[in-house]
Amino acid sequence: MLLRELHRILKPRGRIIVTSLKPYADLSQIYRNFIDASRRTLIEIKEARKLLSSAGKIKQKESEGYYKFFNEEELKIIMRNSWFKKIKIYRSFGDQANVVIATK
Repeated sequence: MLLRELHRILKPRGRIIVTSLKPYADLSQIYRNFIDASRRTLIEIKEARKLLSSAGKIKQKESEGYYKFFNEEELKIIMRNSWFKKIKIYRSFGDQANVVIATK
């Protein structure tokens, strides 16, 4: 497993950061949060639309079985099974993704 190999080569007390979209994340919410945050230029809005389009392609691949995204509990189990400790999970990306920080 990749995470076990990363654990093996990580220096003692080293930290790892792993991210995963939540299963069935609402990526349009990320776009709405970005647009609502403050006044945006047309260029920023165009870039946000490109991001949303790219994210939509990733979500399509998820439904086709190319990717698997993990919820918080699954991430904790995966990290524990890979021998990591001090596992902390934070929500990010408009509450549509998880960020895991763990220590060797």
